[in-house]
Amino acid sequence: ISVKHSNVPLMIESYRLLAEKVEYPLHLGVTEAGPLPGGLIKSTAGISTLLNEGIGDTIRYSLTADPIEEAKSGRQLLEYLGLRERNSLDLIACPSCGRAEVDVIKVAEEAQEALNKEDIPFRLPLWVASLMDLERPDQQILVLLQEKIRAICLYAVRL
Repeated sequence: ISVKHSNVPLMIESYRLLAEKVEYPLHLGVTEAGPLPGGLIKSTAGISTLLNEGIGDTIRYSLTADPIEEAKSGRQLLEYLGLRERNSLDLIACPSCGRAEVDVIKVAEEAQEALNKEDIPFRLPLWVASLMDLERPDQQILVLLQEKIRAICLYAVRL
């Protein structure tokens, strides 16, 4: 059963009420969510809220975008919620901030583009840090020194 709606709070409440009343499988989605990035945010907000409450059996992202983006977004959501085995990159990167001595956004974009081509399911945190921050004996550390940078630290965590 599907009671999708384009209004996220109304969609969430409708599914909650329906889940209390019936035992049928529920197909979750925010209908006519719109183009990126707003449509993606609306869909993720509604679908993830319900999935985290144990409501829902199937999902659909209804974006004004390439259908491949819809499928990719849904798959990634399930991976991030731990409801599906990871089969894609999870690049964790620090925000751009005053402490960074490198273009964090550019480094993260380049890393994501290069690693997505490898098609390897793993989580890779990317931090820009000084050498003093490198006291993490529990993880493998690769330090890349560059001209104006003290260090870019890549911690590879195998899933």
